[in-house]
Order: sequence, then C-alpha cells, then structure tokens
Amino acid sequence: MNTTPTNPDATTPDATTSARPPIVHPSGHYNMPAVHDQGAVHSAQVAYDNEKKNPTIAYLLWWFTGIFGGHRFYTGDIGMALGMLFTLGGLGIWAVIDVFLIGNRVKELNRAEWSRIAAHYGVRA
Repeated sequence: MNTTPTNPDATTPDATTSARPPIVHPSGHYNMPAVHDQGAVHSAQVAYDNEKKNPTIAYLLWWFTGIFGGHRFYTGDIGMALGMLFTLGGLGIWAVIDVFLIGNRVKELNRAEWSRIAAHYGVRA
C-alpha cells in the first residue's frame, strides 16, 4: 500500500504535461503566463476604449439619420446601411424596428472587439 501523499501542485512532469506545446506569450517568450501583466492589461484597456462603439452615438445617429442608415454605417453593417439608404429605411418601417436592435448590436460589437484586443495583448477576456 502506497502511503505517500500526492501533491496536485507538484511540478514533476508526467505524460500529460510533456505532450503539450509550450505557451507563447505575445512578447515572444516561451512558457510565460499570458495574463497578470498589468502593462498588457492597461494597454488592452486603452486600445479597447479607443475602439469601442458608444450606444449614445448610435442612438443619436438613429434619431437624426435613421431612414438613411447612419447608425448602421456606424456599427459597420454596410450592406444593411446601403439597403436603408436606398429604400429610405424601408419606408421608415425598418428604421423604427432598428431602435429596438441598436443597443444589443453595440453590445455585441463591443464584446467582439474586447475579445479581439484581449487576445492580441495576451489578456484573458
């Protein structure tokens, strides 16, 4: 009977750890943790703040240019924006429906943007 206590935090290599590829930090160093670098977190936050979409701006664009699809151009939905531009917002119907969709679309875009930026800087999203 084996009475040796097992330590799950032990750093002895076994078959499962030796088969894993090394972790590459965005700085190019191997086997460094890809998080907890406060400089990277700060840089990611600054980049995100510069790139994120503001829902207030989207709603203001909807209010003033809704039938022309200005809010859709702002969110990067160029195809839908052109459709709204050439049909005058689906004769206004499409523009009215969009007021209920803008908030979720901006949140979705901001989540995707944060994931992209966090991955670029090596920060867990």
